[in-house]
Amino acid sequence: MAENLTERELLILQDQIMQEMCMISKFTNYAQMTNDTELKNVCSHVAQKHQNHYNTLIRHLNSARAGQNITTVQPPFTTQAQHNYQF
Repeated sequence: MAENLTERELLILQDQIMQEMCMISKFTNYAQMTNDTELKNVCSHVAQKHQNHYNTLIRHLNSARAGQNITTVQPPFTTQAQHNYQF
């Protein structure tokens, strides 16, 4: 069942997706920059948590898009986590 989201809710959802992309990128970079194994594991774990959040938000957005004609914008940057999803 597709949800009917308001334009404001869609904008908030898109903003959250962008924030998750940013966090994935940051913590992935932090994990790559450190030589400390424990810190690397923590950063990788946090990046994975944000990846899970991102995936959940994308599923929610896709569900909303299935029932609506939504015009959106391209994000200002891309990451591996984006999975070629275009706003």
